Amino acid sequence: MRYYQIALRQVHDTYTWASQTSLTPGDRVEVLFRNRTKIGIITAEVEAPDFKTAEVLKVLETNFLAAEYLALATHLSQKHFTSLSKVLTLMVPEAFWLKVEPVKHQIQWALDKDLTVDFLKHPTQKKYFEFLQAQENLVWEDEIPTAFKNTHKTFVKKTFLTEAQKTIKTEHSLNLAPAEESQNFDLTPAQAAVLEKIVSSNKGKLLWGVTGSGKTEVYKQFFKTLQAKNKSAQFLFLLPEIALTPQLITAFHNMFSGQVAVWHSNLTANEKVQVWARVQSGAIKILIGTRSAVLVPMPKLAAIVVDEEHEWTFKNEFNPRFWTHEVVEFLAAKKHIPFVYGSATPKLRSYHLVQTGALDLVELPDRVHKTALPNIEIVDLKQEAKRGNFAPISKKLEQAIASALADKKQVVLFLNKRGFAGSAMCRFCGDAFGCDHCDMSLKLHRSGNRSLLICHVCGAMKNFPKCCPTCKKAEFNFRGWGTQQLEQQLKELFPKTKLFRADKDSITGRYDFENLLRDFKNTPQSILLGTQMIAKGLDFADVALVGIVLADVGLHLPDHHAEERVYQLLEQVSGRAGRRHTQGQILVQTYQDDLPLFTFLRAHDTKGFMQQKYNEHEKLKLPPLSCIAKIIVVDHSKATAFAHCKTLHTNLVATLKEQNLEAKIEATWAPAFFPKLHAKYWFYVFLKSEDEALLANFMQNYDWPKGVKIDVSPVSLI
Repeated sequence: MRYYQIALRQVHDTYTWASQTSLTPGDRVEVLFRNRTKIGIITAEVEAPDFKTAEVLKVLETNFLAAEYLALATHLSQKHFTSLSKVLTLMVPEAFWLKVEPVKHQIQWALDKDLTVDFLKHPTQKKYFEFLQAQENLVWEDEIPTAFKNTHKTFVKKTFLTEAQKTIKTEHSLNLAPAEESQNFDLTPAQAAVLEKIVSSNKGKLLWGVTGSGKTEVYKQFFKTLQAKNKSAQFLFLLPEIALTPQLITAFHNMFSGQVAVWHSNLTANEKVQVWARVQSGAIKILIGTRSAVLVPMPKLAAIVVDEEHEWTFKNEFNPRFWTHEVVEFLAAKKHIPFVYGSATPKLRSYHLVQTGALDLVELPDRVHKTALPNIEIVDLKQEAKRGNFAPISKKLEQAIASALADKKQVVLFLNKRGFAGSAMCRFCGDAFGCDHCDMSLKLHRSGNRSLLICHVCGAMKNFPKCCPTCKKAEFNFRGWGTQQLEQQLKELFPKTKLFRADKDSITGRYDFENLLRDFKNTPQSILLGTQMIAKGLDFADVALVGIVLADVGLHLPDHHAEERVYQLLEQVSGRAGRRHTQGQILVQTYQDDLPLFTFLRAHDTKGFMQQKYNEHEKLKLPPLSCIAKIIVVDHSKATAFAHCKTLHTNLVATLKEQNLEAKIEATWAPAFFPKLHAKYWFYVFLKSEDEALLANFMQNYDWPKGVKIDVSPVSLI
């Protein structure tokens, strides 16, 4: 008898079962758990326990999960303080835990060669026979006309038809862009040189290429080169957002037709099962997806590309709170394969890895179409206010929009705030509208004749009152701009111009965003305004002007990554203009035009900005020159949350002192920047160390109280 640890869905711990036959970690099995039949995955073979164990009922699939992905699941569960089964349920679609055979197959049927039409008596049978002969005696199930469905069943039952081929059914449509958008281009000498460096070794690379430098063509040729050496090779291409997948899918499908699939949160449960199974079978060679795709097991994985690698959406927000980068680096080391991080504005961490030699740097400093980087001009909104203009569009931006439209060009306007106004307050008594569940002001949204107050954190919603609830006056001040207010002003300034708005209020359906982008592309002399969903990865030939309506959003948050994020966002947005034949124009509106950030931005000096931030972080020993862990304490009672936080901090300090680690690991605490969210109070304890391994070891061995949440390398400290 042999014994195995098995993980079950929605069961925190793994449990032990016995088997008379030899099994392998990664096998999918059926077991009895609390008098119910469950499907689980074997995680490890163990020694005979000193307690009675039940036997595995049935082996459903051997080698269901490869050893390196089991190792990855174990690594993530330990590092991020979550259960192994939780990680495995992120790797394997839910249906595989609930159904013995969740995968839908498609069968190709072959007609018996000895069957003749004279043998058949019913007219419908004769017609179906003639239909099959026209198909050269082979037919796929989904190609059978409705009129012959019942006849087909009869033919199968009487063995007139036999199974010739069985494949996994394709359920997900790639929703490809028009053919003219899907082109392959010969590499420029600069691109070819970069490709040669990328394929020269399995060491990780940072591809630092300006916007419009043709990184996508390099990625395509990278995969094509590796596939020429190994036809069964699979590749993973990761993107920060679903919105970027349509253009990339089209680009790759043109070179790798029939071998491409997509993976993101908008897929249905059935679609995920079918894509997942086709990846395992090897039918899918290139998987394009968002963060969650990095956990999809790929048996023949040969290379990974992370495009727009600087994006913060590559951090998982819930347990396990992993960075996509750490998973990529783990898989690359396990499988001895190359990986590439690509960006025009790399993360400070990637910049650090280049400085330390952990990554090789390859660069594309020029645009592929030889157009100069756009000219960036800063507009001082303080001066605009002195002239009495408090609207979102400055006079200079208004003139630039009019000029671009007159030249039959397109305009993109970026404002990273949705809704109509950021806050509303009574003009007489000063009463403001705040969320009952969060320490946040409610944002004003307008839809037709209806005005709503919405919390952008918890989603609470209420009608905007006709008068102030406190003093009963009916006059209000609105502060801050949103995309709806910007849209209203644009309609007044340019009433004959087609206007497209892209934000979470206007984009609600599955294909709304890609349909909007397609309409914008096909509408000359039009304006696209939106939030950060329009900031990156989009390629439009006729965009001559990009207006950044308010560059200050998020700039002064008390977080050491605040400036880095704002710079990356602004540089990415500016890259949407002048990507083909003429130099683009960028107008950046700000109240703080004297900040060094805008000096670097105006000069497109990303390296200078990164070096400045790197020097600051090095001096203060901030990440990536150190590692920080955020321990989150939450409770409905403010007093209780505060007490638990203080107790945890006190105990951590005492333990560090006992282990003589107080000089190497620093422990501090603070209330959250927004202390009340979702009707709960949030407090943080921070652990910081220059020695990541030392901090990880301390945290693994510390007895954490129940209920705390642990975020290693958090995306934000606030």
